[in-house]
Amino acid sequence: LMGAIGLPFGVSSAENSTEVVFGLVGRGIGKVCTKKTSDGGAIQSCPLPAMKRYHQGDAITVSTGDSSSIRPAIEVAEAVFGKQVVVHQVVGACGNKLLRVACGNTTLAVQHDKTSLWDTAAPTAVLHSVGGYVTDYFGEPLIYTRDNPVLGNKLGVVSSAPGAKQAHLKLVKAM
Repeated sequence: LMGAIGLPFGVSSAENSTEVVFGLVGRGIGKVCTKKTSDGGAIQSCPLPAMKRYHQGDAITVSTGDSSSIRPAIEVAEAVFGKQVVVHQVVGACGNKLLRVACGNTTLAVQHDKTSLWDTAAPTAVLHSVGGYVTDYFGEPLIYTRDNPVLGNKLGVVSSAPGAKQAHLKLVKAM
């Protein structure tokens, strides 16, 4: 329902600032910044990054980590959408990939099967807050319940930007 993603180095990359993007499903997202001051710190609202929506015919940007185990997923994306359409980006950190998807800087993110539920829970809420979509490699939703005995996303994670649900479904069907 709600999630927050901490960006410990912020946009300014200053050591004394932290940014947090938060989302509430059905309400949208926001961002706050903290800045260390001599009296402890200050929290203020910050502008969100520019949000982009995917439109049919746009280039498809696929973000992954740098693990060699993810290469087959890139090959599937290239086969489904065409090599000339797919732009591959290597991006670190699970939450960072999902935040890039939420903002529309990445159309699809494919994550390996070694992510944990705590890596994806908050970013999934942020992504859902802006109309994005998250599933496992087979198009099934990720399960965040107490009775889920598995703490990892053992069937991988695919996320898509607002407007890219059809591309997402096409990719997971091919996977």
